[in-house]
Amino acid sequence: MGDGVKKLTLRGREAVNGYLFILPWVIGLLLFFIAPMIESIRFSFAEVSISDSGFSVSINGIDNARNFWENYRYFLLADASFLEKLRTTALDTAAAVIVITVFSLFVAALLHGKFKGRNVYRAVFFLPVIMTTGVMYLLIQQGMSGGELYTSTSIVDSGNAFTFKVTSLRDIMLQGGLNADFVEAVTKLVNQIFNYVSKAGVQILLFLSGLAKIPASHYEAAKIEGANGWESFWKITFPIISPVIFLNTIYTMLDSFITYGMENSGNVTMYAIQQMGFGKVMRFDYAAAMSWIYTLMIIVFVLLAYLAVGLPSSKVTEGR
Repeated sequence: MGDGVKKLTLRGREAVNGYLFILPWVIGLLLFFIAPMIESIRFSFAEVSISDSGFSVSINGIDNARNFWENYRYFLLADASFLEKLRTTALDTAAAVIVITVFSLFVAALLHGKFKGRNVYRAVFFLPVIMTTGVMYLLIQQGMSGGELYTSTSIVDSGNAFTFKVTSLRDIMLQGGLNADFVEAVTKLVNQIFNYVSKAGVQILLFLSGLAKIPASHYEAAKIEGANGWESFWKITFPIISPVIFLNTIYTMLDSFITYGMENSGNVTMYAIQQMGFGKVMRFDYAAAMSWIYTLMIIVFVLLAYLAVGLPSSKVTEGR
C-alpha cells in the first residue's frame, strides 16, 4: 500500500486532497440537504395547506398538465411583479460581478507589491468581511440601521452590508438634463459602492494567492525583452490568473444571488421568496415554485459565466 501511495503523481495527490477537502460538504449534502430539496420540488407542484396536524400536500392535477404546472405558470405568466424582481436581481448581480472582480483584481495587484505595512493593508481590506457577517453584522444593524449621515446621505441595510445612499448626486444630474434612466442606473451603482467594497475581501485574497504563484522570472524575462507594466499584465498576469478570475466570478455571483435583501433594496427576489413562505402569506407551495424558478435562473447564469470566462481560461491554462 505504501508503494502505491508513493507512485501517485503530483496531480493525483492534489486530486485526493481535493476530494478530502469537499468530503464534509458531500456528507452534509447527503444528510441534511437532499431530503429538503426533494420535498421542496414536491411542494412546488402541489397545493400545501397548514393545519393543527401539520402539512397537507395535494399534488396539482397530475392528469392535467396545466394544473400540474399551476404554481410555475402563475409566476411566469400571471405575476409580472416576480419577473420584474428576477430582472432586477439579475442586473444587480451582473453589476456586482463586474465591479467587485475588477476592483479586487486592482487592489490585489497593488497589495502584491513589496512595501512596509503590506500585511496591515491586507487585513484592512478583509475587515469588512468580518464586520458584516454573523454577530458583528447584527450589532452594526441594531446600532446603525436607518440612521442618518449628513443631509444628503443615509445608511440603509442592503443584506449583508450597509450602503451610503447618495440623493444629491441624482438631483444634480437630473437638473443637468440627463436621461432619467441613465441617472437612476448611475446613482444605483454609486449607492452600492460601499457594499461592493465590503464584499471584495475574499476575492482580494484569492487574487493575491494567484499572483503569488506567478514566477518572478516571467516578469524579469519580459522586462529584458522591453515589455512595460501594461504589456506584462496582459501577456503574463492575466492569462495565468484567468482560472482565479473565473473562481471569483462564480463566487461573487453566488454570493450576490443568495444575499438577503429588503422590499426595495438588496436582493428583492430572496426577500419576496422569504415573505411568501415565512411572512404573512405562508404559502410554501408558491415559495417553493419561486425558489426553483430562481434556482434555474442561477444555473443559467453559472453556465453563461463558464462559457464566457471559465472555458476560455481553461484553454489558456492547457495552452501553457
